Parts: sequence; C-alpha cells; structure tokens
Amino acid sequence: MLGPTGVGVLIARKNILEEIDPFMGGGEMINSVNMDESTWNEVPWKFEAGTPNIAQVIGLGAAIDYIKKLE
Repeated sequence: MLGPTGVGVLIARKNILEEIDPFMGGGEMINSVNMDESTWNEVPWKFEAGTPNIAQVIGLGAAIDYIKKLE
C-alpha cells in the first residue's frame, strides 16, 4: 500500500477475532495469569503487543490518504 515497513492492519469480524489466538503474547495482550493458565485480553487488545510503532502508523495513514486521492 505504499506505506512504511513494519506496520499493518487486521480487519475481521469480531466473532472471528475472538476465536483465534495470537501467535505471541505479552504486555496488554494478557488479561490474567495464574499458576495454571493465562487468559487473553478482549479484542482488539489481545492483538496489541508492546508499544505501537507510531511513526510507521502515521506513515501508513499518509499512504492511505495518497491512495484515496488517486481514485
């Protein structure tokens, strides 16, 4: 999409996102942890690990704006 590397979006119906598990975990993705198990946070947070890549997100927004102007 002409945007910077290392950034993307995930678009899906909420019920689908609730059924799938992220391939990695950490940070705000985890709702609770105990000796036997851990549980994921709610959608969309269960897919948001770590600090957002803010500069790349701004670049992706600029790329989307550019593509929209081409229509």
